Amino acid sequence: MHRALIFIMFFSVLMNKVYAQMPIVLKVGKGAIQDVAATSDGSFVVSFCGDRGVRVWDVNRQKEIHQFPSDGKTRCVDISPDGTHFIAGGDRANVVLRDVSTGKEVRQWSQIAVALSFSSDSKNVCLVDSSGNVKIIRLSDGAITKNTKIPSPFVAAFSHDGQRIASIGYGDVEQKVVRIWDIASGAEVVAMPGKAHQIKSIAWAPSDRQIMTGGSNGNAVIWDVATGTVDRTIALNHEVFSVQFSPDAKSALIGIGTTSIFKQRKSTGVIHLVEVSSGKSIFEYRTKTDAVFSVAFSENGELMIAGGQGGKIYLWKKHDTKDGR
Repeated sequence: MHRALIFIMFFSVLMNKVYAQMPIVLKVGKGAIQDVAATSDGSFVVSFCGDRGVRVWDVNRQKEIHQFPSDGKTRCVDISPDGTHFIAGGDRANVVLRDVSTGKEVRQWSQIAVALSFSSDSKNVCLVDSSGNVKIIRLSDGAITKNTKIPSPFVAAFSHDGQRIASIGYGDVEQKVVRIWDIASGAEVVAMPGKAHQIKSIAWAPSDRQIMTGGSNGNAVIWDVATGTVDRTIALNHEVFSVQFSPDAKSALIGIGTTSIFKQRKSTGVIHLVEVSSGKSIFEYRTKTDAVFSVAFSENGELMIAGGQGGKIYLWKKHDTKDGR
């Protein structure tokens, strides 16, 4: 840990801005933070907590501004790139679009969602349900403009250009194979065997040329989408629950941990920021009691977010090196 902090101090000399060494911690509830997302400028964060529902946070004030109770069935949230709306959905057939500033409901759909993602122009939402129906929804009138079928996904993530989806199907040998699908045709583009471990998280690089997966064998793996081959394996020694590329694709945020349902055995977690090209650690933060189930960046790269099993959100903001903190 001390070596990691020394590295951060050295790293700050090389960059105009670095992430703060210690996070802002927001206590949400007792349930796990299953998903987090931020506005492009990092001013607001949306989270889903198992026992406290969907919440919207003002990052600068470190204050909750909206709360929406949940029955625990929500599993994914996203914020539009223009920062005006957020969407939440999950195992219950109820996807809801809301205004970030007011919290008012704009529209809802009777849809189950395994994954949700806004289009880059904030005009559409990509959705995939548990049966493998991939849908493009136009937000102006709520119409479903495209409906493609893939095998039922356990985990899924949409490419940034909205043209492909990466998924792990329930039938893919206990979630050990990642498949890339073309949304327009529904055709499989490439398959990536995850070998001897269950894959639990997928993220696309900003260029859409790579994806990263994390799984139960303690590795984060970066894949070449064109060839389906491994570019790099990052060994982390504990189960990987969440992965995300930074907006410039130079680093990646990885959430790991051990979980336990027994009170006498505490869950533990580590949030890693690693260099993509080398796999080397930039820094790490140990949560002590929280396996890390969700991670995210703001689009401008100014905010880094992680959500823990114990109901806490961890935030790191970039600061000028002149601040000395």
